[in-house]
Amino acid sequence: MRRLYAQILILSVSLVVSCQQGAKEPEQSVVNLSDIEVTTQIGRRKIYYRFPSPNDLISYIKSEQLVYSELFLNPTDNADRYLGSRLQLFNLGVFSADFAFITVFKNLSHAAKYFGAVEKIAYKNGLSPVFNESLRAKVQRNQNNMDSLSAIARDSYVDMVNHLTLSGREKQLAIISAGGYVEVLHLSVVQIDNTTDKQPILARVYDQRLGLENLIRFMNDYTTDDNWVLELQNDLKELLAAIRLGESEPTQTETKEVSAGEFTVTAQVKPVVYSAESYTKLKTTILKIRNKYTNPFLQER
Repeated sequence: MRRLYAQILILSVSLVVSCQQGAKEPEQSVVNLSDIEVTTQIGRRKIYYRFPSPNDLISYIKSEQLVYSELFLNPTDNADRYLGSRLQLFNLGVFSADFAFITVFKNLSHAAKYFGAVEKIAYKNGLSPVFNESLRAKVQRNQNNMDSLSAIARDSYVDMVNHLTLSGREKQLAIISAGGYVEVLHLSVVQIDNTTDKQPILARVYDQRLGLENLIRFMNDYTTDDNWVLELQNDLKELLAAIRLGESEPTQTETKEVSAGEFTVTAQVKPVVYSAESYTKLKTTILKIRNKYTNPFLQER
């Protein structure tokens, strides 16, 4: 099996560096990680971490400046409207991110509906070993407990990643991960009406380029014989370029050694500021790409 990217470390490393700075200005870390094979044991399950889950991404970006509205989410009615398997998988990632967003804000009235959308698409795409009767019964027993539903969703996502990886369906995992990234970024920027007091949120959006870069590289294995995946990769490259518009030249170079579990990585502090123009470009790009893959009334893909 290929060596797997240690992306689960990125969020904790970025957060550690941010906390170490203790500054009010949105300073970010540029973290360089070599390809490291990382595994961890959870009970009897061996989980291969390649990319952060939607729960990880939402929890990292979330702040008191974000608010909840169902209008930001992909309507669950769309779950029955995606005809192609690739679109279904992409929107499995989208609905997983939406559910993570719901659990962060603890909106119980929407939780069951969005978990049902995740379950429906997952079942259509051969993930019944994960989304089985046992899981359905567990959800039913805990339908009024937001914390339990959040834990169930997180565990089922990990089980899904594990199942796809160990069964050699890593292309499907890449598509799901792409949907999760696009939706998390959409949920982050769609409610920002100006850049003056939202730079901390935008700075955390900027951090997501690290995982996105590795996802784009990972998709290289599947673009030579799949034009759909190639087009998706090109869209993600466009998104990455828009995210990078927040970069600015550091006034000074400061290198720090940061411990992340068993690993030590080098982090360089670098200020990130989005102008009104660069933010508009970022938001426009995210909305365009998200609509392309979530609007079921566009051409069949």
